[in-house]
Amino acid sequence: MPLNYPVVFFQPETDPEVAQQIRELRKTTTGGHADETETSMMMAHRPDLAHIERGKEQSGEDMKRLDHLFYGYTGIWWYAKYPNHYAGDGSEANPEIGNLLLDSRADQLAELIRILKKDTTILELQNRFYEESKNPLKTKQ
Repeated sequence: MPLNYPVVFFQPETDPEVAQQIRELRKTTTGGHADETETSMMMAHRPDLAHIERGKEQSGEDMKRLDHLFYGYTGIWWYAKYPNHYAGDGSEANPEIGNLLLDSRADQLAELIRILKKDTTILELQNRFYEESKNPLKTKQ
């Protein structure tokens, strides 16, 4: 069903300067979900929800239990890797890291909003797509 508005997902990019600052502050080197950086963002925003003292109670290491499955992907890939449902070590979280990340992403989101407020191309292309999809064999190549 055609929409009269575009849907745009925010996809922040790594700011090299911020990334360097974070590398200098980090105490761990691996990560993923609920690692040092994600937990740092929670500490910066909602420290009451971040329990870094629990970070070492269970392993956040990749267990690699399906690494033998070449060329395949399963619905339990995450569980096979991280049965404790987090990756990395959140016990070293630091709100300074969290603020660096959140501020950088907020700046990027604000910039995206400014761009979108001026943009007419997305909706034009979207409408063209909807129109051409009605008869795809007659679409100009």
